[in-house]
Amino acid sequence: MSKCNTAAVKFLGYPYKERLLSQRPNDISPVLQPDGQRSVDKVEIIKEALLLTGRQSFEWLLLRADGSEVLVESSLSVIKLEDGDIVQVIWRDLSQ
Repeated sequence: MSKCNTAAVKFLGYPYKERLLSQRPNDISPVLQPDGQRSVDKVEIIKEALLLTGRQSFEWLLLRADGSEVLVESSLSVIKLEDGDIVQVIWRDLSQ
C-alpha cells in the first residue's frame, strides 16, 4: 500500500492525496533523468541497491501536477518490521 503525507501532495501541486496516489510512477517522472538514464532503468538500479544496502540517496527529476519539473535529492531507507518492510522516502528540493 502506498502512502504519502500532505507536504508531498502540496509540493507536487495535487489538489488532494488520492489524486497523487492514483498516478503511475511514469506520470510523476519524465522519461529521462538529468544524468541521461531512462527513469524506468534508473529506478530498477536503485531498487536493487536498496535491497542490498537498506539506504540509497540520489538525484531525481519529478513532474508536478502542472507538468513543470523539479529536481530533488531523494533518500530512501528501509525499515524492517515483522509483517513487512516500509520504505521511507525523503525529498529535498534542489531547485531553489
